[in-house]
Amino acid sequence: MQRSGFFDAHLQGDEYDRTYLAEFFALYFGSLVGNGVFAGASTVLQVSAADGMTLSVASGLAWINGYIYQNTSGYSLTVPTASGLYPRKDRVVVQWKNAEREVALAYK
Repeated sequence: MQRSGFFDAHLQGDEYDRTYLAEFFALYFGSLVGNGVFAGASTVLQVSAADGMTLSVASGLAWINGYIYQNTSGYSLTVPTASGLYPRKDRVVVQWKNAEREVALAYK
């Protein structure tokens, strides 16, 4: 199959002659921008300790498989209380959730 894009759609009667799905746009953007945090200031999506058991994530952009994530202001994540018995590793990630049609911060 051959595909090309992106061209203006023309109205043919009551319908347009072409439509594009987000998947096709993501394919295009994914070919230009690799996965990860979009470089800028050294604080882009920086995670830092906040009050109590919360973390703060600074503003910034990230890309995953051609889909964009944008945090326009500080975002807070609550950290669950640790078990006193087991060691732990905390991670904050930008997660692509295709079924939910979103890219979002997640605490792991």
